Amino acid sequence: MAGGGGGRDGLIMGVSSLAQLEQNLRDCAKGPLPPDVVNALDDAWAVTKATTPNYWHLDLAYTSQG
Repeated sequence: MAGGGGGRDGLIMGVSSLAQLEQNLRDCAKGPLPPDVVNALDDAWAVTKATTPNYWHLDLAYTSQG
């Protein structure tokens, strides 16, 4: 699944059943989330970012310029 923004985004999807995989693929086929949903998620991340444990052990570079 590639985003339409020309970036190098990707998606790793884990499922526990075939039905869950099928539903996830249907949802992905709907396209990008609406901007208001993305903004709400970005706002929530901004609130929790400072206290969120870092599970990524390499350099992390954010590409969003929002």
